[in-house]
Amino acid sequence: IYRMFLDYYIDTGELAFLDTIESIQLDETSPVSIKFLSRYRLFHALKQNGEIRRAGAILMELLRAQVAPISFWPVLLLNALPLLQEGKARKMIIFSTQDTLEILRNLQDITSFVYQEECLSCIERLKKWHTQENGYPELDTNLTALRLALLQNSADCYIENSSSPWMFE
Repeated sequence: IYRMFLDYYIDTGELAFLDTIESIQLDETSPVSIKFLSRYRLFHALKQNGEIRRAGAILMELLRAQVAPISFWPVLLLNALPLLQEGKARKMIIFSTQDTLEILRNLQDITSFVYQEECLSCIERLKKWHTQENGYPELDTNLTALRLALLQNSADCYIENSSSPWMFE
């Protein structure tokens, strides 16, 4: 069921599982995969409500948990781009330096030979609905934009940390 929900999202861009996930009572014995879907639903709800810092924290939790199949990693990583862009517009840092390095490492992993085939398959499936007509830039452009946004975020983190008062004590 978990893979079915993720595959449906990759193929259509629709979060069809929201009602189903909300109806499940989660506890410590719940399967990790269902907890992942619940947190992913929460991520989208926070992002939609403009709570981008909390959404960023949830996204990092999902990435670090490494519960999602490798074929879904491009989706998770691409979710960082709108958060970085909105954070920049609001003059907010959404991801710490460590978070940024983690995203860059994962981005490198999906574009390297190790996971390239699975991730390219995901990106090809996303391209079916991730089009200019639907309001999305091309995915190849998004990957480049994500790299640039992460580099800018690293610079912003460095500037913020180096201007902290403790640096001069």
